[in-house]
Amino acid sequence: MKKLLLILLCLSLFRCTSEESGDVFEEDTPIPQTTDKFQKFYYETGELQFQGNYDRNEIRQGSWREYFKNGQIKAEGSLLDGMEIGLWKFYYENGQIEREVDISDGNNGYVKRYFKNGKLSFEGGMKDGVDDGLCKTYYENGQLKREEH
Repeated sequence: MKKLLLILLCLSLFRCTSEESGDVFEEDTPIPQTTDKFQKFYYETGELQFQGNYDRNEIRQGSWREYFKNGQIKAEGSLLDGMEIGLWKFYYENGQIEREVDISDGNNGYVKRYFKNGKLSFEGGMKDGVDDGLCKTYYENGQLKREEH
């Protein structure tokens, strides 16, 4: 769960510019009929790194995607007023699903993690960013390993 919180925190820090990190550059595209803009951030080597919308106050809104350098999707989900909301999906570099986090509000929601073979490795609720309720852990063959509250 600590790993999940760290990743969510990292997502909160999505916005990088060449001045801040030295390894990405950005491209702004105004969205017609609004003061919002769609931005793309690139690795220094030219591959797309992030893409998503900012509102007039420079707050991330709507759908966002992060990519590995090989072009595969690394993470995707939605933001509301800069906060992750709804279903976020994270992928291994080969494109296989790594985990799904369904965020109902702030640090509350439900998490599913997967082995590289695609089988479920963990599932459980979270409240205030920590495990909450019934949590299940599985062996790589899919058999239930442990249940705990």
